[in-house]
Amino acid sequence: MAKQVVTRTYTASIRNQSQVQDDLDSLGFAASKLWTVGR
Repeated sequence: MAKQVVTRTYTASIRNQSQVQDDLDSLGFAASKLWTVGR
């Protein structure tokens, strides 16, 4: 069951790779912004 879910998620992430990349970029940007403010 878990294996099936992982495979499905993996396939979906490959299919939407550019979308995922954008999400990761914005997440990384927010994280670095917070990190800078925190320091």
